[in-house]
Amino acid sequence: STFDNDGAVRVDAGTLPMAYGGTSRGSFTGAPVTTLAFGGNHTLTAASSIAGDKVFFHYDVNAQSGNSLVQGSYLATTETRLSGTAVNFSGTVLDLSDALVIGNFSSATFGSITQYVPTIWLVDVSGLYGSGSFTTDTFRWGNAAMHGSTSLEVLSGGTMEILGGGGGLDGATLTNRGTATWTGNGIFHSSSIDASSGGTFHNYGSLDIQNQNDQHFGRAGQSSVVN
Repeated sequence: STFDNDGAVRVDAGTLPMAYGGTSRGSFTGAPVTTLAFGGNHTLTAASSIAGDKVFFHYDVNAQSGNSLVQGSYLATTETRLSGTAVNFSGTVLDLSDALVIGNFSSATFGSITQYVPTIWLVDVSGLYGSGSFTTDTFRWGNAAMHGSTSLEVLSGGTMEILGGGGGLDGATLTNRGTATWTGNGIFHSSSIDASSGGTFHNYGSLDIQNQNDQHFGRAGQSSVVN
């Protein structure tokens, strides 16, 4: 059954599974070393709030769904993880935690936010959408794309791994000021990425290209590299 919360929910230990979606106007609070797990289709209205340690949004095989709207305030401490789901964070994002993991055919959409997230993973045919501006110390990127006016910067002293089939920049901007290692293919385009909207890669750090295969930095007149 669905999990609808119009009051206050607090998790003091373990994981609270909410696998079948729901519509909520209340608060969700998770103590340290707990997980709030939102499965199925959840609508968290503008009156709602999430303040957890680990927050997990996922596709649920029994509910056959996994899309969420987070219209209220959002705060996570240790991890925000998406797996097989699409989540639109349209409310006030206070903190995305120590790690943002977007994987397994997921998409995350953010408005005009500015967030420092120590570790970001964007992998496994997933997408980062919207107009968010992110800085990070560790970026792991493979078979995934950034879209719209999203910007992501790897800070000086940080690391970036480009792996698998590389990644896509569909109008988005990626800046590396740290140490990057590229073992995949095709930063700017693949069969499913449209680079015509001007994806840009700024490399002000180091980029070690280790793959023996052809490396592609976009298409002439449609994307740019600044090194």
